[in-house]
Amino acid sequence: MKTRKLHAKTNDSPGIALRVPKLPMPYAELRSMSVEMAYGVMPEVLAFLTLTGGWNLRPLTARASKQLAPRFRKFFLATRGYTLGLELVAGRLPAALAQYALFEGWTREYLRSGGKHLRDEDDACMHVLKQLEKQASRHDVHTRLPDYGGARDAVDGLAADLAAHAHEPAFMATSGAWAHSDDARKVAQFAQRLPTFARAWRGSKPKRLTPRLVVQLTHQYRDCAAVFEQCFRRFVALEQAARGSAVSWARLERATFANLLETARAQGANAHLDALSVGLIREVRNVFAHGHPTVDPRTRSVEIRNKGRLIVAWTSEQFFDATWTLTSYVLAMLTFDAQLQLIAYRSMLESLVTAVHAEHERA
Repeated sequence: MKTRKLHAKTNDSPGIALRVPKLPMPYAELRSMSVEMAYGVMPEVLAFLTLTGGWNLRPLTARASKQLAPRFRKFFLATRGYTLGLELVAGRLPAALAQYALFEGWTREYLRSGGKHLRDEDDACMHVLKQLEKQASRHDVHTRLPDYGGARDAVDGLAADLAAHAHEPAFMATSGAWAHSDDARKVAQFAQRLPTFARAWRGSKPKRLTPRLVVQLTHQYRDCAAVFEQCFRRFVALEQAARGSAVSWARLERATFANLLETARAQGANAHLDALSVGLIREVRNVFAHGHPTVDPRTRSVEIRNKGRLIVAWTSEQFFDATWTLTSYVLAMLTFDAQLQLIAYRSMLESLVTAVHAEHERA
């Protein structure tokens, strides 16, 4: 059976793409089936109108049938979900095909309610899948950032691992608790205001150390560190729920970042979660959360101290690189929902299509 890869064109992460069976033409677009049904059901519809409406309709001539066929085809394309459902009840259609067609019709109506009108011959499920692929694709600008590729691989891998548990009660409860939390609200606000934040960030490597540069990079590091911790807390909670741990969101919400790192690096934890944990330097985050770095004019370096103890001394370029490494991880983390939705939807669609193929082969 022919197969094709359904994944974002710019997403080359290993182990993410699912091989989905290619839909036969009647199933993917339902054109052929609608045409056949238009010609086959048209006499039955006319007979029904005669019986219920009292119309005295004469038998159709070949010319009249040819003229009415396009109208019936358009009607059946618009109502194919309902028509196929009736055909299923009547026992004239395979269950898997009818299930897919009904889901496609439901998806079409959902898109219509949001103002998106598809052509009758387009498949709504394939449209949604393409939109999710586009949403989860890797932005060309981001791929040029330091460490973005590795961070995005870890996020995509984590999403792939967790997608298998997306419909489990514990996972859904944790997702719901996070969605109503302050962390979710703050992450959403950051994502919405990202273009505004980005305009204030330093875009090119500095040639010399200035007070303005230190303030600029400090604000960028502090803002990204807060979002990193909020996203990372959510990933730890979801990973714990996927493993069946009974840790509540209320408890994790009070956990320190050190506790989150310990959980992520514990034996048996998800390897992708461990890979993401290196994106933020905890000691630097602690200092920036409560204070500012100092500049040593003698060594021309930025010193980050915690209660007098030197944590790290960076040159202007090192400070710039560390800040943009953290920023790259945060930008990658913000794509988690898009990747999770893509994988979960593609997996569900794969199961529907596979069932259609299985019935088609048995017929």
